[in-house]
Amino acid sequence: MDSVEFCDLVACVPAGDLCELLGIDPRTLRRYKSGQTPIPVAAARLVHLRFAGDASALLGKDWAGFRYGKDGKLYIEGWRGGFDPHQIRGMFFGVQLVRHHEATIRQLERRIEGLERDVFDTTEACLKCRRLVMKEARFGLMLERIVG
Repeated sequence: MDSVEFCDLVACVPAGDLCELLGIDPRTLRRYKSGQTPIPVAAARLVHLRFAGDASALLGKDWAGFRYGKDGKLYIEGWRGGFDPHQIRGMFFGVQLVRHHEATIRQLERRIEGLERDVFDTTEACLKCRRLVMKEARFGLMLERIVG
């Protein structure tokens, strides 16, 4: 950020408020505005976040289109209503709850698959027993004919 962009961004901000925000004295602010001293990246990002509301200035390019309003809410491009901190926290907990439920569902699905395998194995065992009983019965009938 050069001194012209800096001055445009903070034109309506009282010097005292700006010095307090950046933690600098008025002489340093004058040097920033005149271009004598380059504006530190951290100070430029903070000013951009505070006065332009651009979240990407501080948080990175993934946050492009997210803006902080003067009301303290976070706005998303194309969305009329902003989100206050309580709503954002609520979303975080909502996501955590969804993740918990998804993990529970996966766990239950694995248990159902295990039970289905057990039922299949039990059915197979029953069929084998039945075949053995039938063979036994046929063998018994054959013995009766032979002996009888």
